[in-house]
Amino acid sequence: MKGILERLSIYFGVLAALIVLYVGLMTLTFSYSSKNFESRIAVANAIKEEEGDYPVPLYFKGGAMLDNFTDFLMIGKTVGEEDKSVLFQAMSVTEYERYWHGYLVWLRPLSVFFSLPEIRLILSLLNLSLFIVSLLLIHGKFGFRISVPFALMWFSCFGMVTLGSIQYSTVSLLLYTGVIVFLKMYKPEKKMFLYLFFLIMGSLVNFFDLLTYPLATLTVILALMCIIDIKEGIKTKETVIKCLKSSALWSVSFGFTWVIKWFLGNLITGVDVLKNATEAAKIRSVGHEGQTVDRIKVITDSIKVPLLYEYIPFICIICILVALILKKGKQVKMALPLIMISLYPYIWFEVFCEHSTTHAFFTYRAQMGSIFALATVAIIVLLGINATQSKAQ
Repeated sequence: MKGILERLSIYFGVLAALIVLYVGLMTLTFSYSSKNFESRIAVANAIKEEEGDYPVPLYFKGGAMLDNFTDFLMIGKTVGEEDKSVLFQAMSVTEYERYWHGYLVWLRPLSVFFSLPEIRLILSLLNLSLFIVSLLLIHGKFGFRISVPFALMWFSCFGMVTLGSIQYSTVSLLLYTGVIVFLKMYKPEKKMFLYLFFLIMGSLVNFFDLLTYPLATLTVILALMCIIDIKEGIKTKETVIKCLKSSALWSVSFGFTWVIKWFLGNLITGVDVLKNATEAAKIRSVGHEGQTVDRIKVITDSIKVPLLYEYIPFICIICILVALILKKGKQVKMALPLIMISLYPYIWFEVFCEHSTTHAFFTYRAQMGSIFALATVAIIVLLGINATQSKAQ
């Protein structure tokens, strides 16, 4: 009991420290004048007029659609209310007070020195570099059998489109940075590191993101944890328990960070952020009054958006059946945690059904972890990971 209380105190302390950090960062972000941003916004608006709100730059497929509407909304939020205190500006971003808007920590300074096309180029270079480093680390650790599913995940979800997007970068930059840190530091015996990692990740993605596809920061990295555990010969039951605990900590952290913002917004701005947020949460789940949300269709439609993904579950099932026929039941058992992780996005779609239906052209990327996990399952049950895994068994 004492050990549990000690761990809970550590978790709470970390979350409290993160909240203090967020308030400090947002306050610092609004501590300099926004007068110079007005010319930047004028240029951005001209680009928006030319490109439109939802351009599809690649393959003429919905999954490649950009969300310029939100990108330019985010750029507009770089201008603060200078007649208000710095703390007020940090906690009140008009119309969307329920979010932290942590992306302003990097977008606002960039907007001081660079135009929108230059910011897009910087984001593209950062996103591509982090993805390539992640891919190389995965290849170096596991070989082609795991690096190919990771590359397939990126390709299926139109990773090339996310490169220069401000909104999509709130998750992609954090995701690939997280993958790099995790691969460098995680060891199966380091359970405290594992749980603190997902606790921090859940909070960080809530701080930076506007509810695009934050779940990817959980599922993709959890899948990597499962793969490492398989390679090291960790028992399936132990891996499942670690998955469930990590998922719970990510979820609690994500929710806690959000709720604290609502209370702080209420306290500092005087706006009833808590009421607005709970009303928005209800709408995002069950829809507007009189609106009917189809909880089956949101799943079937989401599966069809990524390139090739609708075939992967069937290929995975066939590979599992072949493995069972070949009497490779142990490898199928080891892959069960990955199959469990692949189901997470569909729980997310059910919880945020209206949001996932209305914004399916980007929320479908919550399935990144499913694509990676199921493609990996298909390989593991037939081929294993490498010689190390065979010796561990």
